[in-house]
Amino acid sequence: MPPSLCFSQGKSYVVLGCGRVSRYKGHSMTIRSAASAVLVAIAFLNLGHTNRSLSILPARYQDEVVSLEERLKPVRYALMQARYENGGPVGYLTAGIIRGGRASAVEEKYWAQSRYVMIPWNLVLGTMEPSYVIVDLWGTEVPFEIPAEFAKVYGTPDGLMLLMRMVQ
Repeated sequence: MPPSLCFSQGKSYVVLGCGRVSRYKGHSMTIRSAASAVLVAIAFLNLGHTNRSLSILPARYQDEVVSLEERLKPVRYALMQARYENGGPVGYLTAGIIRGGRASAVEEKYWAQSRYVMIPWNLVLGTMEPSYVIVDLWGTEVPFEIPAEFAKVYGTPDGLMLLMRMVQ
């Protein structure tokens, strides 16, 4: 078998070919041990670098989307319990819309993040047409009366509600 790679180390020659190391003469065990030690050292350096990189990241609970996932988890559960799993539309109302205006920039940001969290459902901003509607009054004191054709399925003290249309 012709050698695929030959290199000289003093008077020793090592031939690498077909995934096998053979020695003509010299210190092949020393080379193997040194190569193993180098690989282990590189692995530990890589592990240390990864640990340092991960330690500067913020904690998971500090992320806005993670907090929103936790906040909307009961709403997701209620929609699944109601067998509304087809990815259908879900209305989404904010305090700005309830006041009769538009959603603020912050409310639109939360709506966009909520759309991500609520996949596969399609959150439609500013409508009460779908069978289910999320009312998010988080951080506001906006009075909201539940319309007669809706029933409250879920609610929190901070102003998050899931409403279900009673008449289809």
